[in-house]
Amino acid sequence: MRFDPPLVSATLVQRYKRFLFDAVLEDGTPFTGSCPNTGSMRGLTEPG
Repeated sequence: MRFDPPLVSATLVQRYKRFLFDAVLEDGTPFTGSCPNTGSMRGLTEPG
């Protein structure tokens, strides 16, 4: 599947308030994003 703009890799820092997460891009830029999955995402919410 092609995305425009292309997807970028990031490392999860934390997830909070059901829909929000903090992550760090490969170049070290931190950002906050939204997550449509309200489930526990067990195993995916561990840092790194």
